[in-house]
Amino acid sequence: AEIIEELTPKKEDYVITKATYSGFFETKLDKTLKMLGVNELIVTGTVTNICVMIAVGDAGLRGYKVVVPKNAVAGLDKKMDEFAFRQMEDVFGAEIVESL
Repeated sequence: AEIIEELTPKKEDYVITKATYSGFFETKLDKTLKMLGVNELIVTGTVTNICVMIAVGDAGLRGYKVVVPKNAVAGLDKKMDEFAFRQMEDVFGAEIVESL
């Protein structure tokens, strides 16, 4: 997939490439966030009940405060999205909001 012009990384941006469902798995994401002093994440993305939920779980298990705006994620099925939102909130302690 191509990155649209408005989202093209700038020279000063950090780019973390993920190879599987979670951006934390075998990447420098956690190390980079800690180096930058980040302790709260707003998680967005596609496939709510897979990539988003797994990333939220990884973030929660690492001690990050996580917020997931419902209008900034996309799923394959509304029923699975609702399941994922409940899991992210009840199991991983994420705050699920309608939008930011």
